[in-house]
Amino acid sequence: MAEAENMGVDQILNRALNEIASALLTATTAHTCAQATIDQARAKAIERYQVKAAEELQAAEARHVGELEVVTQQKDAAVAKLAEAESSKAAIRKQRDDFQESSRIQYREVKRLKEELLAKDKAIAVFESQVEQLNLTNAKDLERYKNVTLWCFYDFWKHNRGANFDYLPEDARNDELARCTARLAKEEERARIPVSPSIAGAEEGGVVEDTTNQNVDKDPPAPNAS
Repeated sequence: MAEAENMGVDQILNRALNEIASALLTATTAHTCAQATIDQARAKAIERYQVKAAEELQAAEARHVGELEVVTQQKDAAVAKLAEAESSKAAIRKQRDDFQESSRIQYREVKRLKEELLAKDKAIAVFESQVEQLNLTNAKDLERYKNVTLWCFYDFWKHNRGANFDYLPEDARNDELARCTARLAKEEERARIPVSPSIAGAEEGGVVEDTTNQNVDKDPPAPNAS
């Protein structure tokens, strides 16, 4: 009986062990399947992530390429503007240098012209002084020649009263003949009046006073021997 009980316990234990082993096998199989499923899901997730990452990377690269092209274009434009600015700067600097050189040349030219103008002003002042002195001399000479001419005309008329003076302009002829007539009358009147020593000395010096009427000009004095 005791053996029967032992056999019953062994069977129970074996059955329990088998059930445990079966459960363990089932759990192992389930774990393996779950692990395979997890690995597949992980692989798919990794693949999807890699694909998405690759797509995002390509999109980012494309975006970066576009941005790089824009930046490159902007850089090229900036470089071109900088080159243009440098060229303009060089042109402006050249214009400034040319203007400064032209200003220096013009300053020297203006200075030279001022000096030349000052010298010409001095020369003109000297020339004007000479002309003024010459005009005074000419006026004196003209007056003296006029007096000599009038005296000669009077002397000629006095000794040739019947001469023909029609070649003279009528107004000048009438004035000169009236002057000569008045002078002759004055001389004849003086000849009848006693002459004082002071008057005689004045006449000998060639100074003859003329007292004609208002329409007759003053007679010229007798020319000196000089």
